[in-house]
Amino acid sequence: MTKKLKNFWTAVSFLTFMLFVLAITTQQYWINIFVIILGLLIKRYGSHPLFAEGKRKRKAIMQELIDSHVILNKHEKEGN
Repeated sequence: MTKKLKNFWTAVSFLTFMLFVLAITTQQYWINIFVIILGLLIKRYGSHPLFAEGKRKRKAIMQELIDSHVILNKHEKEGN
């Protein structure tokens, strides 16, 4: 189901971009109302399916940097 959900939100993102391009090229700026609504829906509901893998990678890199003492974690910063 995750693949289908990711494909769905990718298609919605592409549709949103195409609507934006249509609004700019035809100078029908009222179409951007739909672009804004779709963008907010993507941010609210599509962010996790689209970017979960990248979020996991960033979290793993952050933990690796903390473990190797390149950066301080939150608890060490508060103690200083």
